[in-house]
Amino acid sequence: MPFEWKNNKNESYLITNSVVGHSLIELYENTKDKKYLKEVKNIIDWMVNSLGYSIGKEGICFWYSPQMKKQVINA
Repeated sequence: MPFEWKNNKNESYLITNSVVGHSLIELYENTKDKKYLKEVKNIIDWMVNSLGYSIGKEGICFWYSPQMKKQVINA
């Protein structure tokens, strides 16, 4: 990468989980296999219970990661 990127390999990120969750929903829609919905639920549970978020007058904004409490508006 053209910039320094420090990443903890054990850290989860909102954007990664959002993309994976969307893909799992598409897999479910194409296969009707409920194991994909189970994983989507796990992602949602992680976002709500572990990731963290801020509540403002405009609504809820999830953080980038549990360790990086920066709001992400595009994920």
